[in-house]
Amino acid sequence: MKKILLLLIIAPLLISCSSKPTKTFEPDYSKDTNAFDILMGQFANNIEMIWGMQEVLIAGPKDYVKYTDAYRTRSHINFEAGTITIETLGGDAPQFQLHKAIVTTLLMGEDPGSIDLYSDVNNIPHSTEPFFIRTST
Repeated sequence: MKKILLLLIIAPLLISCSSKPTKTFEPDYSKDTNAFDILMGQFANNIEMIWGMQEVLIAGPKDYVKYTDAYRTRSHINFEAGTITIETLGGDAPQFQLHKAIVTTLLMGEDPGSIDLYSDVNNIPHSTEPFFIRTST
């Protein structure tokens, strides 16, 4: 009788503890990264068609790259080297485009969430003080 009672108590515990491993891989996340890789490839291809094969610049952990004016003007900040490069391929008013890109780059705000790096829209909010010359407190 004790053996049957013990078996009735232990059996549900053994059944509830499944040895089947839990699924830790989410296929939806891999689809998102695959789609992102495809979009980044298309983005790089579009830049290559405008700037040329050797001139493709894409933002990374130590590089800020922002394209404007239908991807014909770009601002590149290399934080590792400490350089700022602003270039344009011309257009109707290259001096105006360069001036606008210089002002926008030097006066951009500190909030990186307000900047869309993958569009050519120039809607970067200006700050009253350039954050490049600020010293940490």
